[in-house]
Amino acid sequence: MKQSIERIEEAEIGLCAACMDGGSQAIEKAQQIVSEGDFLTERGWGELYSLLCRLNDAETSVSDHARVISKAKACGVYDAIGGTAGFERLSAGGTAENLEGYARDVRDAAIDRQLRASLTTRLRELDDIAATDVRAALESDLVAIDSRLSSSVTRRTIGDAYGDVIESIRNATSNDKPKILTGFDGLDRKQGGLRRGALHVIAARPSDGKTSLGLNMAENMAELNYQVLFASMEMAVSEIAERSLAARADVNSKILSNRKMRDSEREKVEKAVQGFEPLPLTIQDASGMTVNQLRGIAKVQRNETGLDVMFVDYLSCIGRERGNNETDYLHYTHCVRQLRLLARELNIALVLLCQLNRQAEQGKRSERPKLSHLKETGAIEQDAHSVTFIHREYPDDPECELYFAKWRDGERGWALPMFFNSKFTKFTEQGVSDITATATTPSKYSRQSKLACPSTD
Repeated sequence: MKQSIERIEEAEIGLCAACMDGGSQAIEKAQQIVSEGDFLTERGWGELYSLLCRLNDAETSVSDHARVISKAKACGVYDAIGGTAGFERLSAGGTAENLEGYARDVRDAAIDRQLRASLTTRLRELDDIAATDVRAALESDLVAIDSRLSSSVTRRTIGDAYGDVIESIRNATSNDKPKILTGFDGLDRKQGGLRRGALHVIAARPSDGKTSLGLNMAENMAELNYQVLFASMEMAVSEIAERSLAARADVNSKILSNRKMRDSEREKVEKAVQGFEPLPLTIQDASGMTVNQLRGIAKVQRNETGLDVMFVDYLSCIGRERGNNETDYLHYTHCVRQLRLLARELNIALVLLCQLNRQAEQGKRSERPKLSHLKETGAIEQDAHSVTFIHREYPDDPECELYFAKWRDGERGWALPMFFNSKFTKFTEQGVSDITATATTPSKYSRQSKLACPSTD
C-alpha cells in the first residue's frame, strides 16, 4: 500500500532524531538498514542524515545539537530541512530506542518507490522492446529489490551462536539437518552428505556422465524424501525422463529413446512404471535461463512445496542478462557467486554441474583432474564448498571414480570407486549388491589397485 508523503517524512525525521539521540552507535545501526539514497529527495532529511554520517565518521558528536546546527548552516542543510522549524520538529522526534523501526519504515518506503518506478518503466518499454527482454529486465529489478528485503546483518556473541547450534541439534528432524544424504553410501559415510547453504560442484570431461550422476543423485535424494529441483539447461524434460526411466528399468537409454525395444525390454519399462510412487523431484526445462531466472524458479519451488536441493545442469549453458557484454570469464564468475548466495539465502544444497577445460582434454586421461582444470572461471574453486570430479581413465571402461578434490568440512584428496553403466546411464558404487551384470564384469583395464578407496570407518 502506498504511504503518504507526510507519513514517510515522519519516519525520516524520527530516524534523524534517533541518530542524534543515540550518537555513534545509533548511526552505525541505522547504516546497516538504510542508505542515504533511501530518503525523499525533496524534503532535505536525507541531506541531514548524510551530514550526521559524515560527522560521525569524523568522530564529531552528533548529540551536540548546537554543533550539528552550526555544521548544517555551513553546508546548506539547515535551510533544506526548513531552518528553525525543521530543528524544532527534530526535537519532538524519535529516540534511539525506536531507531530500528524508523529505519525499516524509511527503507520499506524507498523499496516501494523503487518497485513502482520499475513497473512503470518496464510497462513503457513494452511498446519498443521485445516482451522477453522486458521480462528479463523486470526480473533483474525484482532480484535487487528482494535482496534488500531479505538482507540482514547478523552479529552474535560466540556463546549465543553455540546456543543456536545446540538448539538446532536438539530440534533437528531428518529434513532440516545441516547435511543432505546423497544415497551413495560410501560418500555419505565419509563426508556426511552435502551441506545446506553451500554450493557443490560436480565436474567431468564431456560425455563422462556428469548429467547421469546428477540425475542419479537427485533421484536418490528424492527417495529419501528431500524436495529436489533439477534445472536442465541442455536437455528437454522428456530426455531427462527417458534417462531416468532407462536407469530405473535397466534398459539401454538409446533403445528407449528410439522406441525400438524388444518385448522383454518393453515389459521392463512398464514394470518399472507400475506401482511407481511419485517422488518429490521436479524437472525444470531451464534452457537459456539466466541466473536471475534460476533464482526465481528456486524461490517459487521453495514457496510451493519446499526445497532442499537444487541441481543446475550445467554452468556453460546459463544465459546472459539483457545488455550483459561482459567477457565469458566475468559472466560465469558472476553466475557462480550468485548461485552460492542463492544456496545460502534459501538454505539449500545447490549442485552445479560443470565441464573441464581443454587442458584436461589434452592431458593424459590416466591423470586425475585438478581444480585448475575447471572451465569458465576460477571462481568455482574459490566459491564452491566442495568439488567432485568424475574420473574415467578410459571412455568405454565401466570402472571409474569420484575424486573429491575439495571438501571444506570433510576429507579431500580421496576417491570413491564407482561403476558407470553408460547404456543405462546409471552410477553404482563398487561392491554394491545391485550392480548390473554389465557393470560387474571384470574390467579389461584392471585398475582395482589404483581405485582403491580409503577405509570409511
